[in-house]
Amino acid sequence: MLLEGLTVYALNKYGIREEYKWTQFPGFSVLCHPKTGKWVALLMRQWDPDAGEMQEVCDLKSGHVVLSERSPEWLSGPSRMKGTNWIGVRFTDETDRGVVLRLFDQAIRLGNPPAKAIVLENPAPETAKPRRPAVCVPSSVQSADGTIDSVGPRTSRASPSLLAVTSKNGAPASRSS
Repeated sequence: MLLEGLTVYALNKYGIREEYKWTQFPGFSVLCHPKTGKWVALLMRQWDPDAGEMQEVCDLKSGHVVLSERSPEWLSGPSRMKGTNWIGVRFTDETDRGVVLRLFDQAIRLGNPPAKAIVLENPAPETAKPRRPAVCVPSSVQSADGTIDSVGPRTSRASPSLLAVTSKNGAPASRSS
């Protein structure tokens, strides 16, 4: 598999285009998550003078992948990126396309923003008594002139529509909007 196979897959499946971020390093590019813009892959193309050929390498952010002695030669720790969530892939004739594409899909899934949930209260059974909504009432209110007035119920029954504002001496306070 060649690195181009990964970039074509990313474009066709996720609409992700390869981004060249560094003019001084034209062989380096990134693939960014389509929703978050975070990097999911760092792509590197470098000339290897010892081998006399272009080397294609990719660091994928595919979560914690355990490498063992039985891991294929083309799979390793990351080349440039740091952290346990990154894995390195060297593109050769032996590189397994299916494994690389599954790792890339995993990188996209892990990069998805957390889902938002709306929790709806279970409806009360029809036999239940209707509940009064909770009302938060401050114990005092500061007026525009800086005086502090207490707030209390106008009657003995605390109902949100029957609130009266009284001054410290107990007289009704004026309401100004």
